[in-house]
Amino acid sequence: MNKNNSAGRILRIIDKCRSGQTNRQQYLVWADVFGLDKEDNHSITSFLKLAFHELEVIQIEAEEQRIPSHLYKDTLARLEDLMNARNLSEAWSQKGNKITEGSLRDLAWLAFNLNEDSDVSGDDVKSLLSEINELEKLLDQQSFSPAQENFLKSQIGILKQGLKAFNVQGEKAVCDAVKKAVVDIPMSEDADEALRGDGKDSEPMNRYRKIMRRAATVSNTAFEAISKFNDTYRLADNLNLLGN
Repeated sequence: MNKNNSAGRILRIIDKCRSGQTNRQQYLVWADVFGLDKEDNHSITSFLKLAFHELEVIQIEAEEQRIPSHLYKDTLARLEDLMNARNLSEAWSQKGNKITEGSLRDLAWLAFNLNEDSDVSGDDVKSLLSEINELEKLLDQQSFSPAQENFLKSQIGILKQGLKAFNVQGEKAVCDAVKKAVVDIPMSEDADEALRGDGKDSEPMNRYRKIMRRAATVSNTAFEAISKFNDTYRLADNLNLLGN
């Protein structure tokens, strides 16, 4: 059983990477696996750093559970070497071929023995990303006020980047994405007009509210964070984030 924890997520990532990647550069492999634009070097590097951090989480949790280090230290060392952002321009084979079937078994064993860290469904995250993509298409097809368009595109960017990281970080990625999007609202120059202006009940704004309500409730941690944030900014009055 491949649990939803750091070891399970890294196992799924590496397993996808190993399929026919011998002659490709690492950055192309990571871009495909993370679902990123191959020209977006910043995002590729950022996601790889997130994945590298998950290796540190695995080690900490294994030590907390007193799992003998000789059972996993060699595999983690190989993964750290592979997932170092300095190696992005190298061919996958230079580091990737050191990740053997035995390495995958070690990761699977760790995934089985470490605790789950997320109750968030991958299907829910995929569904949210699909809704966000539809909203993005709507913005490209129709004309809206500059404030609405700027505000929604900014929010879409924050949510998409965070939700794509779910496969790397699990629930933390969802929580961080929602919190960042909500915290960004009172700082946005366009938010006030977009949320209270003549177009506040337009189709894209209604879709946005629906997406934010779903995103806020997919993760209990995110819901709690937004509830506390709302006490200060009263966002529910404008966004109906916590409504039905």
